[in-house]
Amino acid sequence: MKAILPAVLRTSFGLLALSLALPLSAADAKKDIIEKPFTLTESGKPISNVEAGSVTVTGGDSKSVMVKVTREAENANDTEAAKLLEDYEVILSQDGNIIRADGKAPRSNSWGWNKPRLKVRFVIIVPRKTDAEIGVSGGSTKVEDLAGTISTKTAGGSISLRTVEGGKACASTSGGSIHITGGSGKFDLRTAGGSIKLEEGKGTVDARTSGRSISVQLSEVPKESMTLKSAGGGISLKLPANTSANLDASAAGGSVTCDLPVIV
Repeated sequence: MKAILPAVLRTSFGLLALSLALPLSAADAKKDIIEKPFTLTESGKPISNVEAGSVTVTGGDSKSVMVKVTREAENANDTEAAKLLEDYEVILSQDGNIIRADGKAPRSNSWGWNKPRLKVRFVIIVPRKTDAEIGVSGGSTKVEDLAGTISTKTAGGSISLRTVEGGKACASTSGGSIHITGGSGKFDLRTAGGSIKLEEGKGTVDARTSGRSISVQLSEVPKESMTLKSAGGGISLKLPANTSANLDASAAGGSVTCDLPVIV
């Protein structure tokens, strides 16, 4: 299907807690790695709230959870690096089958590009069939190979979902893009300043952006109604040729084109 310019489309269709701030490694005074495994007796749920860092959640075959946090000082001498590592708090905890992995940056820290700063990466490996809740301020999030309900929010970074299946995915960002590949289920996607792209999707989509374009490609006919809305970019929707639906499309400042047979 050709690109559809700014439009709105609707188709019918027990408690364990651990706070870690490990000393610097003798091998590298500007970098350290924190690793912590967690044992589950049933399906778990990781919850992560990270300031000034990125989070990746990946599904695996293991029934346990592994959290790996990498902190690395940039544009800093050894003294400045030691201060940055000391001030950034990593908190890993377990309450039953809820796993928390949080990162807290000092309020007074400056994150200018040419100033000493800390690069923080959280990597969480969980059982494939699990839910996840992720919140990031100042970085990006990535979720791969999960089957469950996923909620991810970021205040200023991008969101990437790959092969998320069988549940509901809610993704919201204030200033980045959202990119999903190979997902199925219900997608609730919001961005205030970036684009939204869904490839090889199955299910239903509610996608809205205030600043850029929306591109949705579905390999199966959606079974419920969908809404795609952009205030400042184009909309492209690709559906199977056998799709039967009611279409409501409008453009405030452009045109609407459709390659599928349409009865007006």
